[in-house]
Amino acid sequence: MESRFGSLEFTMLLPLTTLALIASITCELHCGEPVVQPQLIDLNIIGGQEALPKAFPWQAGLYTKPRFNLPSFNHGSHFCGGALIDNRTVITAAHCLGMSISAVRVHLGSHQRSTKDDGEIFVDIKDVCPHPSWRGQLNDIGIVRLDREVTFTDAIRPICLPEPNEEVSQNDKLYVTGWGYTSSGVEQKPAEVLMQARQMQITKEQCRNLRPTNPEKLICTLHSRGSSCHGDSGGPLQIKRGKYWQLQGVVSGGPPICGTPDWPMYYTEVSKYFDWIEAYKKSPNPTFDSSICG
Repeated sequence: MESRFGSLEFTMLLPLTTLALIASITCELHCGEPVVQPQLIDLNIIGGQEALPKAFPWQAGLYTKPRFNLPSFNHGSHFCGGALIDNRTVITAAHCLGMSISAVRVHLGSHQRSTKDDGEIFVDIKDVCPHPSWRGQLNDIGIVRLDREVTFTDAIRPICLPEPNEEVSQNDKLYVTGWGYTSSGVEQKPAEVLMQARQMQITKEQCRNLRPTNPEKLICTLHSRGSSCHGDSGGPLQIKRGKYWQLQGVVSGGPPICGTPDWPMYYTEVSKYFDWIEAYKKSPNPTFDSSICG
């Protein structure tokens, strides 16, 4: 077995302290770095294209727990997305957090929506934290705290957070992922596999002119190259910065009929909430702090 430190025969002769150091270096995991590189093809369809398995390993799914202990019911029902940012924290939309935490669990390492994949795990929730100033699409961001730390694998890895108040430009390539509906017709149904779609952002002024809204903490996009739809709420809008992917937005809302040309998709702009996320992570009891959690 070869590595950049030499052959197995060579490393076996090193002191144990050196081997431990080598192991820590070679096993170090950076956020936003999947083992499978996404195929970033732009398609002009609602829902986009199927993502490669393990290409977006931070993708989380919020599911209701199954009501019956039967094989056909043991997967539960998907209702929102999210993004894993460390081994115990998921970012999602505040409007996804209305159910009792005892009735919901988080799926990680998933590709197929309704069947369990190799490497997929189900994790219970310890607590949830909607933004204290959430009102409709204003401050529509929330945090899910898992009830245990998860082990990172090829299928489960965190995404990086953006820098505080970092802006996206018109030329940035943003991608949304999720299991939401893939058509806008009468026969709407959620995707069976994780989908990805390129998003075309517009300026905040253009967003304001199209629909009466306050877009100062939103990323607004149109549907010319694909769109998120019902069921994608809370999921990640992501961008690749150099080698690493980072979480730029959280799916908040959009038109009642997916893909309506003059009605933007709205994503909560994560960079505007960096300090809030850090305050949550540093607080010993954030859910009891009304300045952090609503």
